[in-house]
Amino acid sequence: MTSKRLRLLHFIANYREKNGIPPTFAEMVEGASLSSNKTIILMLRALKKKGLVYYKEGAKRTVSITSQGYQIINKKTTREITTEPIQLFQPLIQGITAYGSGITNESSQPVIDSKYNIDFSSTTL
Repeated sequence: MTSKRLRLLHFIANYREKNGIPPTFAEMVEGASLSSNKTIILMLRALKKKGLVYYKEGAKRTVSITSQGYQIINKKTTREITTEPIQLFQPLIQGITAYGSGITNESSQPVIDSKYNIDFSSTTL
């Protein structure tokens, strides 16, 4: 694979990761430091023939990198990225209300993350 094609693959992957949509031809020309739309078209055709990208001819923003393409550039595929569980935060105490009473389980104990052993029995709200 040529360095220009590899550079284009990296640009497409990074652009999609950052913006959530595929780049336009103009963005690919500028972002991958290539000379023209014709160069992009020829490179995309070659990459598609090798099974590294997919796109619909004549449609805007349809370039997708295949799993093979992601393997070439050593990045996770979009499918792998989107199927990984994402946990933004782990609440320490779940269900504390503005009135100070918490959500309790079957044994009437406050629901507290088992990872932390904190005694709130002497705390007043």
